[in-house]
Amino acid sequence: NMLPNSIYLTSASPSQQLTFTNSGDSGALLENLVSNNPNIRVTFTPGPLGDSSTTNQQSVKAGNSSSATLELIDPSLPASSGDLTLTYNNGQETVTQSIT
Repeated sequence: NMLPNSIYLTSASPSQQLTFTNSGDSGALLENLVSNNPNIRVTFTPGPLGDSSTTNQQSVKAGNSSSATLELIDPSLPASSGDLTLTYNNGQETVTQSIT
């Protein structure tokens, strides 16, 4: 699993950074991260979990990381729930993981 079990954004804490780490023995390619909550802005750049010294970016070294930021667009709105969905390729197949 690449996503945490839950994420809480509040008016007192309106943003949170997620770090994705490749701890496996093969490459991972982050493809998409979206929220279905219209009050959450997701800042995310798709790409491999690797470094620029890797010659084949589809087969990056394990142990590298990437990040994303989740931010409330209007922190004054009442709290609401939603899904956060990450899509990535683990070198064998495309995987979709969601949390609510």
